[in-house]
Amino acid sequence: FEAQVKAYKGIIPMTLISAIPLDSSTKKSILSKMEGSVNGTLEVTEVIDESLIGGFIVKMGDMQVDASVASQFNNLKQRLTR
Repeated sequence: FEAQVKAYKGIIPMTLISAIPLDSSTKKSILSKMEGSVNGTLEVTEVIDESLIGGFIVKMGDMQVDASVASQFNNLKQRLTR
């Protein structure tokens, strides 16, 4: 029900996951890029996940942007083991 109310009001839930708390300028930069790709207001939830090592992950609906160091290491590992 809450998801339908938010959709009706144009509120888009977004989760920003990072290894450490992001400074305001970095957060503002990420949010400005994400706001440009949606019609509505972002409702941001910040989560700290130290296993990312560095970087961030943005989850918004069924979309995920993974710019974490852990993901880059996994991609490199997969390319080297082929």
